[in-house]
Amino acid sequence: TDACVLSVFAKELLSLMTPKTYWPAANVLVIAVLGVVFLGTTQVTALGISIEKQTRILAITAWGGAIANVILNFVLIPFFGALGAATATTIAYLGLSGTYLYWTQKLHPLPLNWPQLTVVFLVATGVVPIAWFLNNYESSLQILLAKTLISLCPSLILWRYGLALDKSTHFASSGGALAK
Repeated sequence: TDACVLSVFAKELLSLMTPKTYWPAANVLVIAVLGVVFLGTTQVTALGISIEKQTRILAITAWGGAIANVILNFVLIPFFGALGAATATTIAYLGLSGTYLYWTQKLHPLPLNWPQLTVVFLVATGVVPIAWFLNNYESSLQILLAKTLISLCPSLILWRYGLALDKSTHFASSGGALAK
């Protein structure tokens, strides 16, 4: 949910922390944040590969993701600039995590709750068009209020589906927030 807040308030954060020349990059930040979310999932999706000591797969997949990222950058940057670079990296991280998940499930299947994973994926990706839309408006009290309310929605959706993390417990001791 932190990534959702960062995406929704990208324009305001850039205006507080960077020179004015960077402010138009708010939507680049929205895409880049989604990429970081996908990168963060690799800690879980690579778990079965590590447990089975098949680190060769980790290396090959990471190199494949890097190569895909370079190719996508060559294709997308000439047309979309920084937004193309952020998109290329996000796609590469999604592919990396997806490939890790494939191999993990093949080598050492994790008991994943697929409906809950689908909700998390939809929430994470669903914030992107909303944040993109809102970051195109000049900040006003109404826009800031809308952004605040929208920032609460992912937490409420995750809570509704039983996916709100209890930060007082550790992932391993709870059996994993997404495991059943």
